[in-house]
Amino acid sequence: MMESKILNEEGLFADTSVPTEKEVAEEDAILETDSEEEITSAQKQRPPVAPKRRQDERPRKPSPRKRKQENSRDNEEFQPKKKPRQIPPETAKEIKEKIKKSEESIAKLKTHSEKGTCPKTLRYRARANIAPDEEFKNDISFIRKDAEKKFLDALTKFHYRRTETLAVKLRKLEQLESRRKTTDVKLIKNRPLSVKEHADRIERIQKKMSKLNEEMIELKREQNKEVEPYPRVSSVSAKHPRTRKGRENQFISTKKRRERKRKLQNDITKKTTESKKKHIKNLSDYDLTRNQINLLSRGLKYIPTPVTNKGHIRKELLKDFANFARRMHLQFIFHGKDKEPHHFHVKSNWEPPIQPSVALETYLEEVKIQLAEIQISKPKNNLPTNERLAIKELKQNTNINIKRADKGTSTVIMNKEDKIHEGQVQLDVRENYRALPSPMVSETYEKVTQLIKTLHHGNHIDTMTEKWLSLTQNPPRIPIFYTLTKIHKPNPVGRPIISGCEGPTERISSFLDFLLQPIAKQQKSYLKDTTDFINFVEKTKVEKKYSSSIHGCDKLIYQRSTGGRNNHCMQCIRNIP
Repeated sequence: MMESKILNEEGLFADTSVPTEKEVAEEDAILETDSEEEITSAQKQRPPVAPKRRQDERPRKPSPRKRKQENSRDNEEFQPKKKPRQIPPETAKEIKEKIKKSEESIAKLKTHSEKGTCPKTLRYRARANIAPDEEFKNDISFIRKDAEKKFLDALTKFHYRRTETLAVKLRKLEQLESRRKTTDVKLIKNRPLSVKEHADRIERIQKKMSKLNEEMIELKREQNKEVEPYPRVSSVSAKHPRTRKGRENQFISTKKRRERKRKLQNDITKKTTESKKKHIKNLSDYDLTRNQINLLSRGLKYIPTPVTNKGHIRKELLKDFANFARRMHLQFIFHGKDKEPHHFHVKSNWEPPIQPSVALETYLEEVKIQLAEIQISKPKNNLPTNERLAIKELKQNTNINIKRADKGTSTVIMNKEDKIHEGQVQLDVRENYRALPSPMVSETYEKVTQLIKTLHHGNHIDTMTEKWLSLTQNPPRIPIFYTLTKIHKPNPVGRPIISGCEGPTERISSFLDFLLQPIAKQQKSYLKDTTDFINFVEKTKVEKKYSSSIHGCDKLIYQRSTGGRNNHCMQCIRNIP
């Protein structure tokens, strides 16, 4: 048989099942409030609810009886109000009982939370007046479980807060009661003293005064005591050298101490200088000073703080701002028109006009004003004064040549004549170099220009590439020949290098390299760098009949290695099975 259910005003089934006495007691224990005071305070906080009135209902005039009652109420407002009924304070026993009940409620709620259940009287019992399907049942089941869980959590938190509040209240009450019940006379402050206590206190003070008088007499006796002279253990007083011999001895000890300190500082300086000399190879006849060694040990790429020139800095700031404003205008004009940049793109000198964007122009104006208001201060020098003087000394010395070494980060110093002779030895080899009657830079430049035009007319290169290749300055710079000394060799020799920067063939060489790079990478014998070679050796498996010839390469690599540079390569070759 189906249960009989009653519909309420909202169209929901009202639950008519009657809870048992056990369930009601359990709910009362869980939902038990603190006191009447809490109930009244909660009721005061709750806003008054006005009675609902229908829309079609007109306001009625009050009857004469109601008017009389309202007038009497108005008169009562001017009369003195009665004092509210005072609730007696709670005792410690009542507070303990409430704490105990809250703890029991927490234990019950925890049990329900662990089991995933809920007391029957606290369950979600809303029923809709519809024929529910499976999806609706699942939704309602999820809502019911979530609501019951959150309700239990809220109740648990409430009882925890209630327990903490009551515990604080109980502790204060116990402290107050312990103060009231104190029977120890010594612990009570501001109490009247008896005659016996006054006498005992006076007796203690008199004893302390007599003891103090005895100590003062003993102190005066010691101060007036005659001291007999006795022979000194040391003939010199360290603090008061009154005699001539004492002053001489003190001067000698001070001098020795200073000499020891100076010697220690010199030893530290020598060790530091020796460690810095490891990065410098001096092959010249010039003896470097300590400041020059400290300067060169920093490396040839070290940049000293430049001299501050405010006018020059202002001009550079204006140039940088002009470039920045140009880039911002270009970004505004060509926004959303991004294209893949040409590999040989040539920057144009076109200056974009002022744009209609008020935000952009205002921002640029603010930046310009802030740059004009910048206070230029003198930066701190990053070199000591002695090392700055060493820079001038090395610049003025025209008899030496300072270059980096061919391998590593060392700095090589050679006599200028020796450096010229080192390069002349390379140039005197007629198999590699040949003297020209006149420079061939102009002739080479014309040949390169003609070649570029031919490529452009034959549609082998586009207009942008032709413009990029033609950017070489006219007349072009003559390539420079110089050498870098190989200090890792038993007999240092120079490695010849020709710097072709801004030369007639620099750009066309870069263009040729761009064309050949993809072809070179496709070759099986292509090696990118030393790391690529090491990875290749580690992954390569060699047959046993070739292993003996490969292991013979470690001797050759060792002869060419510099300070363990190729040790990893040797280890990889030795590990080949």
